[in-house]
Amino acid sequence: MSSEESSSSPTVPPGQDSSGAAAAVTVTPQSLVTKELVETALRNDKGPGAKLVSWECQDFTRPGDNYACVVSSVKVDYTLWDEENHVTYIVKLNPCRGGGMFVNMTHCVFRKEGLFYQDLVPELNKCLREAGMAMLSVPKFFNSHLELKKEVIFLEDLRPRGFKMFDRKKGQDFAHAELILKELGRLHAASVLLQRQNPNTSLMERFPFLEDFWTNAMTQASDLMKSLMANNFAGAKSIAESTPGYEHVAGWIEDFSLKSMDILCKEVLPSSAALTVINHGDCWTNNLLFRYNADGNPVEAILLDLQATCTCDPGCDLSYFLYSSFNGEDRSAHLEDFLDIYYDSFKQVLDAGKTQVPYNRRELADNFEDHYMFGIMFGITFAPLILIDSEDVVDMSKIDDTNIMECAEEFRKKGIETAKKSTLAQSRFLCLFDDLIKRGEIPPK
Repeated sequence: MSSEESSSSPTVPPGQDSSGAAAAVTVTPQSLVTKELVETALRNDKGPGAKLVSWECQDFTRPGDNYACVVSSVKVDYTLWDEENHVTYIVKLNPCRGGGMFVNMTHCVFRKEGLFYQDLVPELNKCLREAGMAMLSVPKFFNSHLELKKEVIFLEDLRPRGFKMFDRKKGQDFAHAELILKELGRLHAASVLLQRQNPNTSLMERFPFLEDFWTNAMTQASDLMKSLMANNFAGAKSIAESTPGYEHVAGWIEDFSLKSMDILCKEVLPSSAALTVINHGDCWTNNLLFRYNADGNPVEAILLDLQATCTCDPGCDLSYFLYSSFNGEDRSAHLEDFLDIYYDSFKQVLDAGKTQVPYNRRELADNFEDHYMFGIMFGITFAPLILIDSEDVVDMSKIDDTNIMECAEEFRKKGIETAKKSTLAQSRFLCLFDDLIKRGEIPPK
């Protein structure tokens, strides 16, 4: 715990052990949270009259819940007008995993998400408010520190409001999908309203952090990213080879893996100005929360982890979500309904904002078809994470530039072992190849 009393100078000077010799300084994610950051978050939340009394970090997430950062919480005791109160904030922390590629990539995702909340959300919400629509369903933002290697973001704790993660092992059903697709439609539409305010300047020019994340990732760590993707596809190939009826898919996977990076970078390029919207960029089950009523039905959804936001076609977000977070049968049975739900939400916002809808329902369907391979690529990539039990997930806190491929190989082997015995392998993974066979991308056996 940190408090006014515990913030006094330590007995042993920093950087020395008890004998006075130099000591190694251990930096942990939680050590990045400082009194000053907590005080600023508190004032931004409760107003200038709030006085910090004490605070402490409390971890609560499980293995497999987070990968790009460490998510923890900060419990704060404070006074406001002489009354004692307490509040908890969710904090996203630099995972402190070493140097090299991790430093740059971590800074990229934190800067993108921090500036999204700080600079872009207020502008998008202003557009929605002027159109008479509800604000975006994202966590409230209270503070961020985006200095290299010391990145921290303070957000609203949604647990007291009843929001929960959906079990990543389960494919999302219609009721959950409807909430997310409506919110994606509202996010995309709000970005169109914002763009129309200044049509001669693109959103990426106004908000440079929206530059595509995935292409940057390929550029900044090309060899490593290619190796990681190749490892994922090698795991998929092994699963196919050992699954009766899917042996012939293995050859397609091997060929596809050789060109996957080029496909990925091409998919995120906007096809036209009319189809360009702000995408969530990483919309799958782990980055969503739901609130339920007394009967256990989902009634509200929140979009989380906006560290991959970019400007590209709507089909990218839609294919990413639908191919990463659903059982194959549910996706196929309701695909047209899902696109209808998204489009109706998108159009409703623009109609309310008295703005011309830039693409019709048929054009949306065509755009989804143009980008379905984007979603399938990530569906294949996420398959081990979806199938593996939490206790078997690789400990991300131990990964750095020196052992990442070793850890990735361990993860691949566990994914293969799990897929061979998992009842979910067909509905969450092999169904992707069934879809490709139906589309003619893979020849039937």
